[in-house]
Order: sequence, then C-alpha cells, then structure tokens
Amino acid sequence: MLYNYRQSQMAGKRSAEILAALEEQIPEPEADDPDPGENADVSGGDEGGSDDREMPTITIDGNRYIGYLECRAIHLRLPVMSDWDHRKSHRGV
Repeated sequence: MLYNYRQSQMAGKRSAEILAALEEQIPEPEADDPDPGENADVSGGDEGGSDDREMPTITIDGNRYIGYLECRAIHLRLPVMSDWDHRKSHRGV
C-alpha cells in the first residue's frame, strides 16, 4: 500500500511538471471566448475532409503530448500523450 501511495505522489509531481511545460508552449484561448469548449465542434471533424493530417504534438522528455485535459468541476488537469503503451505507464505519467 505504501508503494501505491508513493507511486501516486510521484505521478502527481511529474504530471504537474509536464503541465507547466505544456502551458508554456500552448497558446491561451482568445479572450473573447472564455469557454472554448462551449462552442467547440464535437462532431469528430470534417467528414468531407482529408484524414491524412497529423495532429500537432509537443515533445517533452522524449514523450509526445497533444495537450491537456481539464475538468473544471473537480479542479483536475492532466497531460494527454499522443500515444500510450504499458511500458510508458511505469514512468509516472
């Protein structure tokens, strides 16, 4: 049980470090749209468009991130990796 607590603490610290780095590199939303999620297109994209575009990523410590997820109701922000595998999960984030 102590191992899980320590692992959780290390993951939280690492997540905060990655979030800080992401925030430095991701532009803030425009001031006239205080909640960009409210007007966001949730349809999954342009159905008639091409799917050959690659999502932009930010590389931090050898891992690629597409941004972060924010849940304001519970004051939670988490970095989102562009891909994931089990081996990466043991690094803390």
